[in-house]
Parts: sequence; structure tokens; C-alpha cells
Amino acid sequence: MGIGGAGVSALARVFLARGDEVSGCDVRESDTTAALEDAGVRVEIGHDPEHVLFKDLLVYSGAIKESPELDAAKAMGVRVLTRAEMLAALIAESDSIAIAGSAGKTTVTHMTGHILTEAGYDPTVLVGDGSSARAGRSKWLVAEVDESDGSLILHRPNRAIVTNIEFDHPDHFKDVEEVQDLFARFVAGLPAEGLAVLCADDERARTLETPARRITYGFSESADYRCDDRRPITIHHAGHELGKVNLRQPGRHRWSDFPAPTGGWNSSVFSRARQSMTTTPITRPRFAPPCRRCASSGTAASSWFFSRTVTRGCRRCSRTSRVRSPQRTACWWSTYTAPGRRTRPASRRATCQT
Repeated sequence: MGIGGAGVSALARVFLARGDEVSGCDVRESDTTAALEDAGVRVEIGHDPEHVLFKDLLVYSGAIKESPELDAAKAMGVRVLTRAEMLAALIAESDSIAIAGSAGKTTVTHMTGHILTEAGYDPTVLVGDGSSARAGRSKWLVAEVDESDGSLILHRPNRAIVTNIEFDHPDHFKDVEEVQDLFARFVAGLPAEGLAVLCADDERARTLETPARRITYGFSESADYRCDDRRPITIHHAGHELGKVNLRQPGRHRWSDFPAPTGGWNSSVFSRARQSMTTTPITRPRFAPPCRRCASSGTAASSWFFSRTVTRGCRRCSRTSRVRSPQRTACWWSTYTAPGRRTRPASRRATCQT
């Protein structure tokens, strides 16, 4: 319920790719609901208690406080979970990596999922943008976890990355100390055999205490995995140079993110990470649902951030389906200026941001 939202739609895509029968509802149509229908999800517009008939599980967005479906599901004994509770259950049953932080967690989740996919780990990836879910066949799960409503402490991953801690969501937190306390409780819940990867450039993140093995990353000289602030980016560890990476992603903040998903891995994974992130831009690790006409896989193509929906055909039978085009990506990237590149005129940037 609330299937047009970012978090619930990502879960729907993963369950669909795993072979489950998935249906959902929302108050209005959107590009997300249209894409889900094209993938094989039955989507209803509006609320009706009959939506939960013959269902085993109801997952609903945390933004929904009451609805006819919730009342009907509880009356019929259907299992009911919030989106955060469902994500926590998936994390608990997987070999999981949870990416948290006030900012940057979506980018790091994309990077982590992309690197593990290229390294052959075939992970399931759940990104907070809603349309970048990837259903892998291994035990690995990479998930972006949200602190906005306090549900962060529901998650018990094996490994966690914390990008930074800032005051945000004033409707739920009264000050930054309350936000930091939530993150402290989150990393304190990691198992002793787990791993906590903390940003050394953020004072609040790097001081978090955890029973798990603890490593830091960033530009700081004290970081366990340190990166330079110029291209090609050199990664250092324990006084040794691990290698150089020429990230195609612009922005100094993204350069400091790169050691987060690579720290703590063996040298072969780092080598694959360096190669994949140097030769390709960050792509959405989208799942490829089977074509409903000819049952061939691969009808959805990988695409870039925040791209717009277009029509593309199945490679075998030419059935058209909604996928994403990188047309709008260039506009989004243009709001940032990489070193040595000209900034677009302010009027152009304003147009792109809309």
C-alpha cells in the first residue's frame, strides 16, 4: 500500500523479481505505478478493503496512518508490516550491508551495489530512489536505510556504512544531538563479528562507538582508507597506496565516498571496483523483469540517476515497455561543477532543476 512511493515500490520490484505475486494501490497514478504495471504488478488506484482479499502479507508506507485496507487486513489476520519493518526483516535474513547517513547514502548505496555486482557477488540492492532495485540470487543484500522517522534502529545488518550526521527532519528530531543518538544506537547494535565503516571527515560519525570492527574513510589524514582530493584519486591504507581511481562522477563529495564501499574488502574486489567505477558512470542496478509476451529476460535496461520514462522494446518480440532514458541525467549533473569544467548559465541550471 502506497506502492507509488520510493521505499514500497523498491520492495515490490524485488519481490516481483523473486517470483512472488505482487499487487498494490496508491491514491494517484504516477510514472512509478505505470512502470510497475509494465513490469507485471497489478496496481489499483484508490483505497478499498477488497484489495487485501486472498493476500498473505500487507506492506504499507509509513506515511499511511489509517486506511480501509489496514482495518480489513487486521480483521482477517493478514500479516501487516510497515515498509521499514519489511526492510528490517530482509536485512536480518541476509548477509547485509546497510548504508545510513544524513546525506550521500543513495550515492554510496549505488556504488556499493554496482561494485559488488561487478565483482560477481550478485547482490540484491535496495536504493532509496525507488526505481533502482536489483534482485540478486545470492545471500548478499545492500540497502539504503532511513533515519527520518526513527526506524533506523529497527535494522540489524552485519555491516553498516555511515556517511555523516547532520540535523534534518525537524518534524521528528528536536536537535542534532537527538539525531546522533539515533545513529549511535544503530551502530551499537552491530554484531561483534560485523563491520562499521564511518566517515572520518564527519566528527559526529567518526566518534560513534560500536562492538563491530571499525574502519574509517575520507580525506582526513587519520582515515584508515584515505583518498586524495584530486584526480586521479589515490587510495591509501596503512601507509601504502592501494591504487588510483579516475572516477567519472563529478564532485569532490563523491570522491570521498568511493573508499566507503571498497574499504575492508580484499584486493581483488578493490581491483574490480577501481576498474568498474573508472570505466562506467554510476548506473541504476535495475532488475530486468521477463517480457510478459515472450518470457525473455532483459526488457529493462540500466540507466542513470533521475532519468525520464520513455518506451523501449523487448529485444526478442519487440513488445514495448516503460524504461528510463538518460536524457534528464545531463540536466541533473549540470547543477554540479567538476574541476576544470565550465558551469552552465544560471538560467539553464534553474531550468534543469525543474
